[in-house]
Amino acid sequence: MLLRSLLLLFLAAAALPAAAQVVQGEKSGDWTKGCLKPRGDRPNAPEQCFVFQRLFPEGSEQAAATVAVGRPGPGKPLLASLTVPLGVNLPAGITVWVEGNEKAVRRPPLLFCVNAGCEANMRMDEVMLTAFKQHLTAVLSFTMVDGRQVGLPISLRGFTHALTFLE
Repeated sequence: MLLRSLLLLFLAAAALPAAAQVVQGEKSGDWTKGCLKPRGDRPNAPEQCFVFQRLFPEGSEQAAATVAVGRPGPGKPLLASLTVPLGVNLPAGITVWVEGNEKAVRRPPLLFCVNAGCEANMRMDEVMLTAFKQHLTAVLSFTMVDGRQVGLPISLRGFTHALTFLE
């Protein structure tokens, strides 16, 4: 739930001047650390950090989706927040799978859609976390309302080190 709020703030930060500011930081491979700085009216709120990657269709310079991984609180398990474009076929949902690991497949439900896209969250259980650490590529796939199948590669290069940004 908190990660959903983090991502919404992340997506809204550019559009709303009063929203929390997203500060991008260190990079590890294809992952970037992002932190939400507290809004001016909540200066004592804790900073929330996550690692993220924007996903691009082949040959495009415009991101079509985002994967963000973070903890909703100290000692809480890692969660992945997946944002896909508007126009996704909601009943078909989305699939995340790690190439080379047939057990690392998840179909998190889409929770809601806003101007920035539609979102699903999934817990990074031991199977997915290990697969993300040990493999090079995952795929986020979904179907658009026009029936077009979309598969976006998620680079796992630098993911293990990027998790140290969250400690």
